[in-house]
Amino acid sequence: MNTTPDTRKGTVDLSEKTLQDLQAEEDRKQAEFEAKMFKKGMRWAVDACIHPEHGGDDRFVTIYFNTEPADADIKKAIKKNGSCVLDDHRAPRELKDPDNKEGGKAMKTIIDTSKLTKGQLEGPDNKMGDLVTIHNALAGALRKNGHEFNDAGPKTFSTKSKAVNRILILAEFAKKDNEKATSKAAADGELKASTDKKADQPAPEPPKSKNAAPKRAEGPTIRQVAEQLLLVKDAEGKGLPYSEILKRIFVQFPDAKTSVACLRWYATHMRTDKGLRVPDRPNSVSPQRAAAIAAEKAEGE
Repeated sequence: MNTTPDTRKGTVDLSEKTLQDLQAEEDRKQAEFEAKMFKKGMRWAVDACIHPEHGGDDRFVTIYFNTEPADADIKKAIKKNGSCVLDDHRAPRELKDPDNKEGGKAMKTIIDTSKLTKGQLEGPDNKMGDLVTIHNALAGALRKNGHEFNDAGPKTFSTKSKAVNRILILAEFAKKDNEKATSKAAADGELKASTDKKADQPAPEPPKSKNAAPKRAEGPTIRQVAEQLLLVKDAEGKGLPYSEILKRIFVQFPDAKTSVACLRWYATHMRTDKGLRVPDRPNSVSPQRAAAIAAEKAEGE
């Protein structure tokens, strides 16, 4: 629950929820929504910042595509959302299948194809029913890797030779999947080893300057307070007006030089760099109102 500034203590009780709690809640809602979009046939998403052509607050949106979008497709969709800037977006990301806990195509299943040779399959020990069983097991494993292969029935193949040829085709797909999975695992291992090695190395200490400024007292910075206030929502889900955010900042930091332009800059970087969902605030403060707030602050001093 948000509270008003406590002028007696000179501090602001921002919210009972921390920034991490707010982000975790947003991530959960986003995952639920994208699961619904996946079931509707959407497979790719692009996070973009919309800069209204006729003024107003920037807003953060996610645009969904049923196929991997090209750069032209992304710009067209952003323009359709009313933005005058067409390149303020993140790279396309593939949606996860909510029913596949292993992560869809990103986690390839390793399939043992060492025994799937033509000579072994055509051996006298393998009846038609055995070949159909081998075919269906292979097709099912490939489906987990994103391929679309149907199971066979007892009358699908007229001869053992046709069944064997079909199994060998599936085995070739499985072999390629195995190679991709092995390469990915090796790359991930090298990346982890490199990251661990860097983490073990102590960070170099910065050189001490004789004229170094005195260490600032511990506590939240102006930017940290501003970013938390930019995420606060009212009962209707709208963000606090910029004028209210500036008042709260000036209560906690009397010497602050924060302006509406600073708050807009913070909001844009929270969207693009941190991937946070900053709420819209339709009642933006005008430059005249911002000057009045600054004048009130100066009179109070």
